[in-house]
Amino acid sequence: MIKFIVCILLLSISSIESKSQTIQDLWPDAVPQAETAELTIADTLEKTDEMFFSSVEFLDPGIIKAKNGIMAIYDFGLNQFYSLDLNNTSDGVQPIGVGHGSGPGEYRSVFSIDIDENHNKYILDSELLRLTIWDANNELKSSIQLNTSKGIPGRLVVDNNTIIISFAFAGSSEYQFGILSEDGTIEKRFQKQHTFENAKSPLLYDGHSTSNDGMVLYGSINYGVFLLYNKNREAIHKRHLINPLNGLELVVQQSGNMTSTTFGSDSKIAIASLDLDEDFIYVLYSGTGSFRSDRLDLYDVDTGDYIKTLILDEIVSRITIDQQTLYASVRETETEPSKIVVYELPEN
Repeated sequence: MIKFIVCILLLSISSIESKSQTIQDLWPDAVPQAETAELTIADTLEKTDEMFFSSVEFLDPGIIKAKNGIMAIYDFGLNQFYSLDLNNTSDGVQPIGVGHGSGPGEYRSVFSIDIDENHNKYILDSELLRLTIWDANNELKSSIQLNTSKGIPGRLVVDNNTIIISFAFAGSSEYQFGILSEDGTIEKRFQKQHTFENAKSPLLYDGHSTSNDGMVLYGSINYGVFLLYNKNREAIHKRHLINPLNGLELVVQQSGNMTSTTFGSDSKIAIASLDLDEDFIYVLYSGTGSFRSDRLDLYDVDTGDYIKTLILDEIVSRITIDQQTLYASVRETETEPSKIVVYELPEN
């Protein structure tokens, strides 16, 4: 029986008029890496391949996930889910489901996807409050309606038989973990923690999540902090990134029950994307509001300490790692179409 575990992640930001909060205010128990380490450029990686697909002209392959030779892709522009066999790319990209809509196999607002060890694909729809699971043959396996008690689901992680989903709740300044039953309801909650007091507006869908062999990694987008949880769901590492952000630079607007966020001209994002293997935590660090970067920071899984930085030869928006191969999505430019680039990671 599959266990469903929900990571209820509540990240809030202060109103525009309130005093700016520092990272240490938000995460007082997170270790500030900048005090103990300096940025070390270890190498520049050159791509080994560029993946274009004749059967699909991507508008924006905004989410990618690779595991055990299979890649799942969600295109924000086309509102379509895809699968690709990395060991047999001649078969091309296979569409999964119907596309934009509210019916079975359709999607409306997707922020996260994943793959399990058996090549089942998972897609989380935040607007429909629905988790859809597709089997290795891209056939519909199950569809679960999430009862989130008015929470908005944002991110999805699958590790073996455990499914982890992040939620944000309006008007709250805490996040917590909970167990989700197979009918989509929360049965148990634990690891409750507050970000800061007097928060009036939430930042929904904040953060990135991934997992490897029972370890779960969460990285806040704009707070500059990642958290690594062990198999017992205990937070064993809480770290600031190198050159963390010392303030919140998002403009929040709230009208009734609706909350929207926009980035000011000087906004900076700490984490654009991340992934995890048995040795390293990989963080795509972005210093601008573009959600793109060529800077890949590596941290030690065992200690949480910063190790080195790799510079990519492309500006990328998302990363995913399968074995020693790094795949990264590149958005369309005025001269180049969207694509997925491939890098071979150096040993050690």
